Amino acid sequence: MTKKFSSSTIVPSEMYVRRAADKQLEDIIDNMGRPGYVLVARQMGKTNLLLNMKREQEACGHLVYYVDLSVRHDTARGLFQSIIDGLLELDQEGLAQAQSEIYTKRRAVNIEANLEYDRHLRLILRSTPHKIIIILDEVDSLINVPYSDLIFSQIRSMYFSRTNQRDYHRLTYVLSGVAEPTDLIKDKNISPFNIGQKIYLDNFSMDEIGRLVLKAGASIRQDLIQHIYSWTGGNPRMTWDLLAALESSSDDFQALSKTKIDEVINRLYLSRFDLAPVDSIRLAVEQDAELRGSVISIKWGKGETLSDRAKDKLYLAGITTAARSHPMFVNRIVEEALSDDWLKRVATAQPSLTDLATESFNNKSYRKVISLLTEFFAGLESEGDLPFAPMLQLGMAYYYVSNFDQAFDTLVEAIPHATSPELRALTKFYLGASAIQIGALREAREAFADAAKYLGPLTHSSQLGLITVDLNENTTSTLNNCVRTSYELIGSIKKQMERETFSSSDVEILTSAYACLFRALTALKDFPSAGYAMDGAFANAPVSLLPALIAVKVQNNQDDQHNSELLKSAVQTIIENRLLYSQSANGQLNFGDSCVATLCESLLRYDDIDTATQLLEYVATNIHKRNKTILSAIVDLLNAKNPLYEGTYVRLAWFAADTLFSDATSLHLKLHVYRYLAKYEKGLRENEAAQSFTSIIELGLETNFSFSDEDFIHLAGYATLLLEQKRLQETVQVSRLATRVRQKLPQQLPEYSFMSRFQEFDALQGLGRFEEARVVGTSVVSEIDRAIGGRTDFNQDLLGTMRLMRLRVSEAMNASTMPARNFPPINLPHKIGRNDFVTVRNVQSGIVSTVKFKKVSHLIKSHELVLLSVNTSR
Repeated sequence: MTKKFSSSTIVPSEMYVRRAADKQLEDIIDNMGRPGYVLVARQMGKTNLLLNMKREQEACGHLVYYVDLSVRHDTARGLFQSIIDGLLELDQEGLAQAQSEIYTKRRAVNIEANLEYDRHLRLILRSTPHKIIIILDEVDSLINVPYSDLIFSQIRSMYFSRTNQRDYHRLTYVLSGVAEPTDLIKDKNISPFNIGQKIYLDNFSMDEIGRLVLKAGASIRQDLIQHIYSWTGGNPRMTWDLLAALESSSDDFQALSKTKIDEVINRLYLSRFDLAPVDSIRLAVEQDAELRGSVISIKWGKGETLSDRAKDKLYLAGITTAARSHPMFVNRIVEEALSDDWLKRVATAQPSLTDLATESFNNKSYRKVISLLTEFFAGLESEGDLPFAPMLQLGMAYYYVSNFDQAFDTLVEAIPHATSPELRALTKFYLGASAIQIGALREAREAFADAAKYLGPLTHSSQLGLITVDLNENTTSTLNNCVRTSYELIGSIKKQMERETFSSSDVEILTSAYACLFRALTALKDFPSAGYAMDGAFANAPVSLLPALIAVKVQNNQDDQHNSELLKSAVQTIIENRLLYSQSANGQLNFGDSCVATLCESLLRYDDIDTATQLLEYVATNIHKRNKTILSAIVDLLNAKNPLYEGTYVRLAWFAADTLFSDATSLHLKLHVYRYLAKYEKGLRENEAAQSFTSIIELGLETNFSFSDEDFIHLAGYATLLLEQKRLQETVQVSRLATRVRQKLPQQLPEYSFMSRFQEFDALQGLGRFEEARVVGTSVVSEIDRAIGGRTDFNQDLLGTMRLMRLRVSEAMNASTMPARNFPPINLPHKIGRNDFVTVRNVQSGIVSTVKFKKVSHLIKSHELVLLSVNTSR
């Protein structure tokens, strides 16, 4: 049976219960007089009041346009134009001529935003016989935007213009929010917004709850309705949520009792206190000492002594009824949620883990945030609805310490719990920023696109994120799109700068947009336009972005002499301005590990060791303070996780190995450097890197050294390279070394444990050491059988590879003589084209991705990736 009280923000029309406020609002619209102002606490049903009015007025033929002002616009013109566009869409046929004229005038005439809005609104009124009602919901969201006074002054002006503009008699506004009308206009030199006719939205009466139950087709005894009312006081949100929970737990109310109602009330509202509106009420009381004092006054029976301002504050917080003379708690749930014991604890309590985390976050102590919130989440008793704010803080903290994988996972988990469109957009933005850093471009595009839909402070940042995704996908199509959208973003920010309505973050975004435009145009070989873009970037760049901007220019410039000078100036800028790492998530021009490593790599390419050393000394001393040495700073740079720069710092790693290593250098630091070189050196020193890495591993095995899965994978890859080069004795040595490392790992990598033994078996055959090969072959067969072990969750390609290896080893051992030969590489199921898409899994991380074969063939060959499937039709 379909549940009537399903969890829903919007109440369906057949379930809507009219209250006194509905009639008051209807009268205001019928008279088309002063604008209505619905002043009410949150979670009282004001949005449903407005949407029901919209349905009813549209049924009468009127044009009603609803605007949620929590979805912000960058400028007043943007908001005004969106209202005009929304009205035009309501009657596309009847307003077609007006629409054409309005759009033509927008392009041809540049006048003040409020004048344009006034003229275009009057044109619409002259083009339609209908009344026009404009609903502005969440008006308090405008209070902190720079153009709010203009919006409310314009509404006031239109009301008083009725004497001259008769058309305005068919126009009215309905505003709704939790701020007093007198607070809406900030400039005291402007007449206050005193034309609104207040509408107070009361709770349901007991009879209205009864009507709601009847509309749902439910049957609840009157004494039980009275018991529900005794708890909720008719609060619409609480009443609806309680009925939904009771319906789910009582088989359509058939087994309902007062005891059951009490149990559900306690579970929903009085156990974890995390369900709206109790969560927001307790938070407001906890954070506002004045509000907390007012609550205590009511508890002591002294509510009538409070000032009108304090009483209004209690009402708008959802704590009390609207009555000013003797304020009372809005219902029993809120009163018990604000218990005496809790109020005492709040007043005297030590800061909670989340309080300490918030303080640390504000101080940019992100590692401390991670520690505190990890402890907080570990201590939660239930895995139900997780608190959103700590989850968002934790995800952002992971982002700022460059743990992008963990940031991505945390933010994905946080999104369903977002408590407002603005916070959802913020979460999506940081999710996109994290996704870019881990190379998950598809996920980054989706996240940025969602964040960009929210027209507010993050709009430009999200648009820049989409531009960055296009740039990194690096196809002709995405590069051209990058160019187009970069020009659009640059134009938008420049218009704001002309109106002096821009922020410092807009300047950063503008510089980054120019830099992205430069890179895209360079890739498309439009070098004259690329030069213009780089000039624009330097003309707008703040000092903090200059080093990364110089790095971008050097990477795309062929003038070696000029590049050398630019790199010196970048290092001089860093040191003279004592730059610290940036925490901005806007674009790729931050001064951070990637920027420093890129500058050092470029300096070493020009053999400017002195300047590179100067930069590394500055970073070690002023930024990586815990490291103190240049070598340990380099290791941090090499270990910084950023797939966009993966494997690009080979010169820097060799600089460390060739000039900074000594007998006193710790094995730990040497392993990090040689591990990096073993993975990424593919040039003339490839064998040297692998041999050095192998030597460090041998030294580590002689001590109680901790190894990683990556060490085993690199050794297995090196053994494969040696086998291909017919260096059989070295293959045996490295394969055995890999096996010893695997045995020291906490997890034995069962799917791949046979790999190094199989390479050893193959090499021993080639050397004619058949008895040793038989012993190893027996081990390979045993390890493959143990790895499979009847499991059904293996990928079929991997399973096929394992079985083929087992068959080859078994056949060789069962032969009368074991031939001295090398097995050829295992054949793939069919020929794979370089541009075919393949699905692979990373051996170390387990991440599955789909990419072109040409980009990963060498990683499959080195066993760092496992081929799962081939898709030639994509």
